[in-house]
Amino acid sequence: MDESSQDPPPPAAELRPARRVRDFLPVLLVTLAAVATLASGFLPLFRIDETLAGRGVLLYTQNGWSTVFPGEKSQASEPLGVALLVAAALLLAALVLVIRQVVTGRASAAARGVTFGATAFLAGAVLASVMAGIPAPVDRGNLRLEMSLQGGMWLLFLAVAAAAAATVLGHLVSPDARPAHADAGGVVTTERG
Repeated sequence: MDESSQDPPPPAAELRPARRVRDFLPVLLVTLAAVATLASGFLPLFRIDETLAGRGVLLYTQNGWSTVFPGEKSQASEPLGVALLVAAALLLAALVLVIRQVVTGRASAAARGVTFGATAFLAGAVLASVMAGIPAPVDRGNLRLEMSLQGGMWLLFLAVAAAAAATVLGHLVSPDARPAHADAGGVVTTERG
């Protein structure tokens, strides 16, 4: 057998498809969404200013677990943090699947589905938080209520935007987006003739 007739083995760089920055972007976006969601539950979500005619102003802030009045201890309130913890857990599950997708080099329908579900749940939790912060309408002319968004709510908006972007990026690649000449293990084979 002649040595010159054999083709040399392909270099290691040709064995796996090259990773692109776009492949790692969903990992970064889902990580950002999960961290922002976790952090926001412990930060003030909004501040309520109640102005009572002749009595002054009452200010209090709402976080994911309690209502904090100035000069007093916090009081338990609607546990908005529970929904945020569930959303963060779903985002962490999506993160595991998205990392697996990047490592294997194959788009995953499970990663897309869980990322979409986590994004939808997070958006619903944020909407519920905003609705819980809107004060009930008052018919009296001597009482004025104002709500202002705080750092935790802005982090939640950032988390929803990051999760939505990760969901869109996950749907840009079809589940079987691999080269046709790749085998089941993800190794590219070459035809010899």
